[in-house]
Amino acid sequence: MKVLMIDALVGSDYSECLCSALKNTGTDIALIVPENKSTRDTIEFPLLKWLPTKDKQASKLAKIFKFLFYLIRVLNNIRQNKVDIVHYQFFRRKSEVLFFYLLKLLKVKLVYTAHNVMPHENGRFDFKIQSFVLKTATAIIAHTQTRNS
Repeated sequence: MKVLMIDALVGSDYSECLCSALKNTGTDIALIVPENKSTRDTIEFPLLKWLPTKDKQASKLAKIFKFLFYLIRVLNNIRQNKVDIVHYQFFRRKSEVLFFYLLKLLKVKLVYTAHNVMPHENGRFDFKIQSFVLKTATAIIAHTQTRNS
């Protein structure tokens, strides 16, 4: 099975640990992260620093073009490597949900990690986006805390 995981956060090692664990089970996995993400030296899977930086000093126009180029790279990677599953940890922009839906239309299996029950922002549009993502995903991973009785 080939999995492409996308994590737009710069500061989280969660995705690296998850990808390492999946790699150890024999899963062919690659992780896409922001271009300015610092990583551990011991990663044994492809780490693709394709997402544009969130650096506020960078030109907005340049970031838009870099983001569009990033989306094209993702599509090419899925096609060329015959990726079975695209797993989104976090979306970089709300508009990326449209790309998520495009992948669904292209018959790509989509996994989404729901880190929170409610969206980070409390606007009506944010709730609609969250609902749309949850309905579009093929599978949802929800972090929970188990209770020991």
